[in-house]
Amino acid sequence: MNLVDKNTSYSPQYKEMTLLEKLYLPAILKGLINTFKHLIKLKKVTVQYPEEKVEYADRFRGEHRLKRDEQDRIK
Repeated sequence: MNLVDKNTSYSPQYKEMTLLEKLYLPAILKGLINTFKHLIKLKKVTVQYPEEKVEYADRFRGEHRLKRDEQDRIK
C-alpha cells in the first residue's frame, strides 16, 4: 500500500527569510557575545610551577613507571 503517488513531484515549503535574517546579523551578534563572554572570564591557566604547587585529588593516578623486561632492563 503506497501512500505517495510516484508521478507527482513534491517540493518543500520554506518560510521567507526576513531582511535581518538574510544579513545574518543575529547569528553574528550571538557569536560576538559568546566570544566576549569567554574573554571576560579571565580564568587562570598557567601555574608558576616552582613557586605554586598544584593540588591533585586523592584519586589522581598520574604515576609514571618505567617498563622493564625480564632481565630488569629499561625498555
